[in-house]
Amino acid sequence: MDKYNFEQALHIIINHEYTQDSKTFRVASRIVWKELILISAKINPYKNDEMTSTLFYRLLNRRKRPFTPIATPRAYVYTAFKNIQKDIWRKEKQVQGYTNHLGEYQQHRSLDEYVLDSTQSLHEKIAAPLMDDPKEDDVLQLSALKEMIRTHLYGVTPKQIRCKSPKGKKTFLKAAKRFQEFSEGTYTIKEATPYKQFDRQRHLMLEHLQTQLPSTKSEAFQYIMQYVDDNDLCALRNAKIEEAREDKNLNPEIVHRQIEAEIAFRSLFAYISANTSLPGTQVQDLLLDPTATGLFAHCQYQLFHLEMFRTKKKKKNGLESLYCQFV
Repeated sequence: MDKYNFEQALHIIINHEYTQDSKTFRVASRIVWKELILISAKINPYKNDEMTSTLFYRLLNRRKRPFTPIATPRAYVYTAFKNIQKDIWRKEKQVQGYTNHLGEYQQHRSLDEYVLDSTQSLHEKIAAPLMDDPKEDDVLQLSALKEMIRTHLYGVTPKQIRCKSPKGKKTFLKAAKRFQEFSEGTYTIKEATPYKQFDRQRHLMLEHLQTQLPSTKSEAFQYIMQYVDDNDLCALRNAKIEEAREDKNLNPEIVHRQIEAEIAFRSLFAYISANTSLPGTQVQDLLLDPTATGLFAHCQYQLFHLEMFRTKKKKKNGLESLYCQFV
């Protein structure tokens, strides 16, 4: 019997040049199925059969398109399973929601529900390099808070952006569907024209998020500055940036953006911890409080600013912080 490794077998089953009744395809299918079962069982052993079936079906659907090899098969499979797990959760979890002004149904999900749905640590989700050794409960709650805002950022916020024409709105929303995939590294644009169009829409989104930031005189901004001062984050930030500059394997610009996002999220976390019932918090609750709304806007802006960053070029003298002294 022919033997293939996982990557070879995966590329065989998504390539329509191998017919489904061929021996090569049957052997490759068994190898891929066995490996998918093992991977999905590590992510969610209770749903691994359903997750494996769903992903295998999606892989077979790729045969309808011209063959394109998957650059990092295991990373692709892992990301796909995480997304499938969330899809299953959303279908099974019937939660109360509302219909927005566009006639679209929006779910209400509280922070404790995001904790249950969370499968990554705080450092995986925010890649927070600034404050070490957070409490275990804080890791879960911060991770869930980030996921809650991330869902709103990519699912709701794009629909709120005003465009000059219906055609422009359609073009923007088409690109917006790719924002989350781009942030996760599962959507790459290799041709110049599609990238330029995508990049224009990305800048439009960033400009919108920037206009939503409260003024430096607002209570929200002052709360962040007080949080930074109370925790001596300027000194910590300076030290982390200097470490990044001395490490050839680190990009100071990425570390800078990670820290900015971490400050925004930890400030919001501290505020809602002190002023609300944390586990039951929903996005709608945050938007009823002017200070929380401002902190929420900072989180969305900094998260998008971080996750849309892709260049490996190291910038000099461009690491200006909204919250700390310039370094």
